[in-house]
Amino acid sequence: MQLSYPLPIPDSLSNHLIKLVHHSLIIEKDFELTQVVEMVFYTNDNGDFGIPVLDSINLNPNLTTEQKARQLEVFRTRTRTVGTRGDYVDAKTQKVVQRGEDGELPEGAIPEKLIWLNVLAIDVPGEKLSDKVRSLLLSSMRKMAEDSKI
Repeated sequence: MQLSYPLPIPDSLSNHLIKLVHHSLIIEKDFELTQVVEMVFYTNDNGDFGIPVLDSINLNPNLTTEQKARQLEVFRTRTRTVGTRGDYVDAKTQKVVQRGEDGELPEGAIPEKLIWLNVLAIDVPGEKLSDKVRSLLLSSMRKMAEDSKI
């Protein structure tokens, strides 16, 4: 079974869309979290996922072998690792914040891991633990996209 974020993410360098596919979640001994996702490129079908770009390239009879090889490299599936270590968020908005020129964090900034550690099970959709885990993984992928960590 594959878990993927259902909303397309526009690729900033092409007209293609990116689908995030969960690969792994690491919970470290200090409870910092790291999620690994695969970024799979898709053709853009009016804002929806079309077909995988790699298939589109391989099926294109107008490309030379060399052109296909170059494009296959550019749009190969990539792995992205995103974690909470060192990241701070505004406690109210949960948006990532940066240190100021003075090196200080803005008022109300908390370590990002605290947002995830304080989620109540009752607030997470699903009856079974596995449903709740899937829901949290999807929430994490949504936050990656919203925070431009992809």
